[in-house]
Amino acid sequence: MAQLIFWEESPEKSKTLNYIYELFDKAQNGEFDKTVVSLIQQGFESLENADEFPVTELGDVGFDHTFVIVTPKRIKKIRRTIAKPLHDAPVCEFRVDYNGVHFRSIFFPYQYGGHQFYIFTAAFIKNPPEHPAYDPTDLKKSEAKRLHEKILENEDSLLKPYLEG
Repeated sequence: MAQLIFWEESPEKSKTLNYIYELFDKAQNGEFDKTVVSLIQQGFESLENADEFPVTELGDVGFDHTFVIVTPKRIKKIRRTIAKPLHDAPVCEFRVDYNGVHFRSIFFPYQYGGHQFYIFTAAFIKNPPEHPAYDPTDLKKSEAKRLHEKILENEDSLLKPYLEG
């Protein structure tokens, strides 16, 4: 079983996790789509149950998941790729697209001490860009890549607390 880490310089104040909690709170107050929140939660649980970053059914590197959507009238299942590598390896994108909402979270897989970690560094709602030349994902993946390099240099001091906690 993998461990999801929502990274910040100190684990108790993760901007990524706080953003996700804000979406959950908004859904409870009717300000955000509850189904999207449910799909985000299902996707994280599915990724957490993966021992390694797998290959999709189509042979691409990525992670497929079958979502269950429960409505008052029916139960619907949809299969989607929820995580895939970006062009800046090893950085990946966790994706939930539903009903016009495009949730994204930037992460990278990391093996340490015999454990699989998925280290999340950013989360956001991706809207179609007003300026096609600008993609907000670019900045987020650069930050993730820098963190990956930092962890490579200091993995014991940065990741050991997650094994102990």
